[in-house]
Amino acid sequence: MLKYYILTGLLLISWGFACAPKPKTISMADGKYLQVTSQHEKAIKLFKDFLKSNPGSPYVPEAQYLIGDSYERLNQPELALKAYKNVLEKDPKSPYAALSYRQIAKQYAAKEEYQKAIENYQRALQVSNSSANVEDCTFAIAQVYQNGLKDYDAALREYRKLAGDLKNPRITVSVYLNMGKIFKQKGENDKARAAYQTIINKYSWSSHLLEAKKELEKLN
Repeated sequence: MLKYYILTGLLLISWGFACAPKPKTISMADGKYLQVTSQHEKAIKLFKDFLKSNPGSPYVPEAQYLIGDSYERLNQPELALKAYKNVLEKDPKSPYAALSYRQIAKQYAAKEEYQKAIENYQRALQVSNSSANVEDCTFAIAQVYQNGLKDYDAALREYRKLAGDLKNPRITVSVYLNMGKIFKQKGENDKARAAYQTIINKYSWSSHLLEAKKELEKLN
């Protein structure tokens, strides 16, 4: 009889454990859904909980990066900057390293710390040589030189690296448009005309087409 009660007790305990509510798994997908639906405060909390619960997960760099992205969308640049830097501190070779450097560079450019912006774009180039990263970073560096530092020769040097047919044709059009503006400012009108004419001849689908035509008319 004693064995019966002991066995019954063990079965009841096992059944209790089996029926007890299990803690909900923290899902990256849930955090991404919160971001898509603009629930960024909740997304940040979820991603931080994920980091605490899964410190060894391969998704740690992504979660940390997405925290920065949500802070940025909440217009909290300093917290975003800190989050992106955490990505690099935890895993400087992760797939999110180049993206983090680029976001850090954007934050510095917005703060008018232009040299730091350029340095971080250059670090992003060192981390990833994918065509998309190279095009985006080189174009961004050129814009910092052009619009931030007003160093037009340096801007042209970067734009010339991109002149031609790129993977991203929208960047190509912007390159020729910006080169045209710089050439015009420098008084090199023939080069400016050539840049605007390239847009008209090759990229008639672009939203910059009308602007290119107007600039060309002013030069003729």
